[in-house]
Amino acid sequence: MFRLICLNNVIKTDIYTKNIFCPSCKSAEGSQKAYFAIRERVNALVVVEGLSVYENFVRTLNAVIAKYALLTKPRGGRGTMKFTFNLNKKEFSMKKAKMLSLTAGLVLAMVFTLSCSSDDGGGNEPTPSSNSSGGETVFCKQNSGACSQLSLSACMELVNTGVAQIVSSCDEPPPPPSSSSNNEPSGNYCGGASYNPSSQFCDNNVIYQKCGGEYYRPSSEFCSGNTIYQKCNGENYSPTTHVCTEYGLLKIAKIGTQTWMAENLNRNVSGSKCYDNNSANCNMYGRLYNWATAMTVCPSGWHLPTDAEWDVLMTAVGGGTKLKASSGWNSNGNGTNDYGFSALPGGVGGSDGGFGNVGNVGSWWSATEYNASNAYRLSISYNSSNVDRGYYGKSYLYSVRCVQN
Repeated sequence: MFRLICLNNVIKTDIYTKNIFCPSCKSAEGSQKAYFAIRERVNALVVVEGLSVYENFVRTLNAVIAKYALLTKPRGGRGTMKFTFNLNKKEFSMKKAKMLSLTAGLVLAMVFTLSCSSDDGGGNEPTPSSNSSGGETVFCKQNSGACSQLSLSACMELVNTGVAQIVSSCDEPPPPPSSSSNNEPSGNYCGGASYNPSSQFCDNNVIYQKCGGEYYRPSSEFCSGNTIYQKCNGENYSPTTHVCTEYGLLKIAKIGTQTWMAENLNRNVSGSKCYDNNSANCNMYGRLYNWATAMTVCPSGWHLPTDAEWDVLMTAVGGGTKLKASSGWNSNGNGTNDYGFSALPGGVGGSDGGFGNVGNVGSWWSATEYNASNAYRLSISYNSSNVDRGYYGKSYLYSVRCVQN
């Protein structure tokens, strides 16, 4: 319970009440999102109602909420935070469902008593006070971008002057500023530029658009559409044309009900070779694999397609010409590549160590066995639109395409 002895002599009742749901309060991340939402609404109240008298109070409140809501792992599941300004009763209360122990900690930790003038509605700005345990430390991120671990009391002094915020770790994006500093005009500023906290956020003095209304970590995440994705080896990518795997970024093609890799696999493992043992051919066509290796080489979430899955693909596209890449085939045997599959003629490796047909024929393993010694493969030639299916010895080396699980 946070009690205001005098609220600038403003006589209103229940001017602001808001329930904020935390969908995953079992995690610090869920509490962080709830905290951001709460603070935006508190700031909005200050702006809309013109209650600048509460700025120091709100700033200090932000810091303590940050410590307990971000750094303490809540108990239970789904939670609700309810913040109510009740100016007639002159009190501000907070309840959090299913977090009795956390609520008790907050009640014991924070009691603010504010005073103001009783004659003209102006008065002096209230000065908050709090009891902190000097031994506790927090991550304190300053507006300049500098971040370090300080004692709670030391960071609170910076927070109270409007130059820092308490964050869950120095790797986390700082919460949006709760009020303006003495050196900047009133409003929300980031690196000297104003921003709208309802649709934007500030990270290391750079303004970003929220992603579907959510905050994210620009150092390790990016937004595509309204979805947040992890960067792939530190890089952004298009989720419609690429997938991030343990092998790095790989091209994909969504065809009918299936998602296929849109390039021949080029993972260097035992049981694979470059055509003619020339690495330039691997760069162009991918590697060639024996059947046993092909069965295990696809990255997590992908697998070597069965005959039945190849049949689904062929039914969807209607022929090999539409699967062929628009360049790379000998004698102008290129295809139309209508679906982005980009089939290339990587040739074949024989069980005797020889190679043949690069530029003329592309062959891909199937996971379907004919018998203990043979398995099926599909093949496309430069001079035909047909797709050939046959079974060959498992020691042969063919290209590999993976299909998503």
